[in-house]
Amino acid sequence: MKRKSKIEPSIDDLFRSEKAITAPTLPYDRTEQLGRIDTNKALREALLPYCRLKPGEIWVDSLNGHRVGVVDAMNAQSISRLLDADKIDLALNDPPYNIKLANKSTDALSELSEAEYDLFTEKWVSNCVSSLSKDSNFYCWLGANYKRGFHPIPEFIILMRKYDQLVPRNWITVRNQRGFGTQKNWMWIRQELLYYKKGDGYFDVKAEYTDRHIGNSVSRRVGIVLNHRKSSSASTSSAVAIR
Repeated sequence: MKRKSKIEPSIDDLFRSEKAITAPTLPYDRTEQLGRIDTNKALREALLPYCRLKPGEIWVDSLNGHRVGVVDAMNAQSISRLLDADKIDLALNDPPYNIKLANKSTDALSELSEAEYDLFTEKWVSNCVSSLSKDSNFYCWLGANYKRGFHPIPEFIILMRKYDQLVPRNWITVRNQRGFGTQKNWMWIRQELLYYKKGDGYFDVKAEYTDRHIGNSVSRRVGIVLNHRKSSSASTSSAVAIR
C-alpha cells in the first residue's frame, strides 16, 4: 500500500529474531524435506507454536502500512477490516485447485463439488473486485482438473465476464520444474495465470520481462496479495493450518 496506515500493529514485532540461521552446506535439494504437514499431526502440532498470526488477527507494519491477516476472503467485512478503507492496486490471487493429493483429504487440501467450489469462487472474486482501485491489475492462478472437464477454468472465465470494469489482458502459462507423475497421460507440469486490468492499471514491461528467475517479485506498486485457501492462509480463512 502506498499510504501509511493509522492502525496500530495487532502483533508485536512479527519478525522478531530467533536463533541465527546458517546457510546450508550441502548442495541445494529440490525435494520437499518435510512432505505434507497437513497429514503429519505430530509435526503440525510441533510447528503451530511458531505461527505468529492466528485466525482473525491482522499484523500492520508500522513503518510502511503493509497489512497481513488471516481472514476469510469470502467474508466482505473481513476484507474491509484488512484493507482499512484502502483500495487494491495489484491483486495476486492463488485459490486452491480443488484437488486432493495422493488421495489424502484434509481441511487444507480437499476436494469440493463443482457447485460448492464455484460458489466459493464467486464470493472471493466479488470481494476482491469490489476492493480494486480505479486503476489496478488482477491476476489469478488456476489449476485444471481434466477429470472434470478442466474445471474450474471455463467456469472462472465465464464468471469474470460479468465484471465489465475488468478487461482481459492475457492468459499466461507457467511451466513448473516438477509435475504430477503419470504413466498413462502427459505429465501435468503447468499452471495457468489469468491477467485482467481495470482502468489504467500500472504495468512496467521492464519489471515484468526478465531472463532471470525472480521468484515472487512484482512491480513496485503492489497493493495487496490475497492468497486464498479453503482452510487458512495469509489472508483467507478462519481455520488454523500451516502452509
